[in-house]
Amino acid sequence: GGAYPPELDRIDVAALAARGGGRFVRDRMIGLDHRARTVVLERHGRLTYDALSLNLGSSPPAIPGSDQPGAYTVKPIQSLRDLRAELETRFRGAAPVRVLIAGGGATGSELAGNIAGLAQANGGRAEIVVLAGGKRILEQLPEKAAAAVRANLQRRGVAFSTGSRVVR
Repeated sequence: GGAYPPELDRIDVAALAARGGGRFVRDRMIGLDHRARTVVLERHGRLTYDALSLNLGSSPPAIPGSDQPGAYTVKPIQSLRDLRAELETRFRGAAPVRVLIAGGGATGSELAGNIAGLAQANGGRAEIVVLAGGKRILEQLPEKAAAAVRANLQRRGVAFSTGSRVVR
């Protein structure tokens, strides 16, 4: 959304672990034995744990055509930086920038709000439509909470299309 420079979006995980009394190991997990409380790492072998948190993040599904110019995924994060740069360039033009967001969950809603804010901050106009596969956006939230988010986004010019699954 442009509120923070990219360098503030990065966390030095090694320093964070050290400050908390932990140890940072850069490696790839290739196995897990929950009974033995052990993870198997590609280069460092076995590592035991008392508590384990797996924060893998989400991966967007492969959609035919999503590798074409003008289509951006939310991961890797560099893709969002590329999207931001393209939008900032396009907001300099007179025509509104049309943005379709595939996904009516938390990420899609956050992205819609950030793009609306980015357009306003750059003196541009955006026509943003969030495509949700379900009956409403933010189905994982209680209806009242989802309605509040939806109303906020609608006040900012975001439109929604429910029952819409992107296949290409």
